[in-house]
Amino acid sequence: YPILGQQVGRNAFVGNTYGEEIAYLRQWLIDRAIWMDGKIDQISDLEGVAEEVEFTLSPNPSLGSSELMVIYDLGSSLSSATEVTIHLVDQLGRVVQSSSAPASFGRIELNVDQLPTGVYYVQLLQEGKTIGVKKWLR
Repeated sequence: YPILGQQVGRNAFVGNTYGEEIAYLRQWLIDRAIWMDGKIDQISDLEGVAEEVEFTLSPNPSLGSSELMVIYDLGSSLSSATEVTIHLVDQLGRVVQSSSAPASFGRIELNVDQLPTGVYYVQLLQEGKTIGVKKWLR
């Protein structure tokens, strides 16, 4: 249809090119995801949650960084003999990246260069049980 640059119905935005329309819709989706994330404090399905472990994400927000460092301390209450797994989960609940390391390491680095901008959750697991969840902004 030859309607670029024309008001059709109750458009919130009228672009003069397909590129402008796509850029507007892409930003609208990102803004909407951030708004929705503000309404949801954490992943809603946390079956098998063990004792919560404190961990940090650096940098958060990513500010264009290609690496995400997850630093954790299991303390004395959790087993340090097993592996720790990190799941990077998108807004739809899909695991988009996963990495494991011996629990004694205390940190895991993820290459996030290929991930699109958005809101993600970093889920820390040990022996299949969630021991921590944090929000991360790409």
